[in-house]
Amino acid sequence: MSYYRVFSHKRTSIDIDSEGKQSLPTSGSGNSEIGIEALAKLVRKVVEEVLETKVKEIRETLQAGCLECKKRKDPSS
Repeated sequence: MSYYRVFSHKRTSIDIDSEGKQSLPTSGSGNSEIGIEALAKLVRKVVEEVLETKVKEIRETLQAGCLECKKRKDPSS
């Protein structure tokens, strides 16, 4: 059975076999407990990055909306 690397970050990787089943995350030491900790950190980091991006997008949208409202209220600006 062949595995395909779907994600790799530093010394942690996640592989999926040809049937779509995920292997345990691997770490340089081969210790599954460390692999689980590494996966938890990886998931946390990805979630943080996704949330930061969404917050930034929402902030930019709100700021653009505020500017548009100000222009409608005060056409001289």
